[in-house]
Amino acid sequence: EGVVDYHWPKPGKDEPVAKVSYVKLFRPWGWIIGTGIYIDDVNELVAAEEAEVKSAMASQRNTIIAFCLVILGITAGLIAWVSKRITGHIRNAGEMLKDAAEGEGDLTRRLEVQSRDEIGKMAKWFNLFIGNLQEIVRQVVENTDKLSETAAGMAGISEHMNSGAEQTSVKANS
Repeated sequence: EGVVDYHWPKPGKDEPVAKVSYVKLFRPWGWIIGTGIYIDDVNELVAAEEAEVKSAMASQRNTIIAFCLVILGITAGLIAWVSKRITGHIRNAGEMLKDAAEGEGDLTRRLEVQSRDEIGKMAKWFNLFIGNLQEIVRQVVENTDKLSETAAGMAGISEHMNSGAEQTSVKANS
């Protein structure tokens, strides 16, 4: 009993080809029973399987690459969107601060509070600050107007007193 390697004529071939067989003695009859296979048949089957496996692997590789590219694209888009959202609010706040700092600030403008994150809190406190600043400016303008009225009144009184002093001086000289 055992494996035997040999060359044997194969139908359709001119030369004998490699073959491997397994043989075993059947004692009751004294026969040797064997089975064999041509090596080139095995090689063809292995090559076909290898080609099929390579094709499947290439298909899976391409699918994974496409999936990764789609995920990468979605991730890049999300990063760009989030970045634009964050920087847009910061840029808007920066422009308003710049406008106020250059002395031409419109104290009636407010930042839009669109979120509850740090940017939203910053916008809320900035709006409160601008509201307080607007109130202070309103009070200064109000007080300036009152001061102008008082100064005008005092100028009138001063002129009246000056006129009275001149009359008194004329009368005193007389």
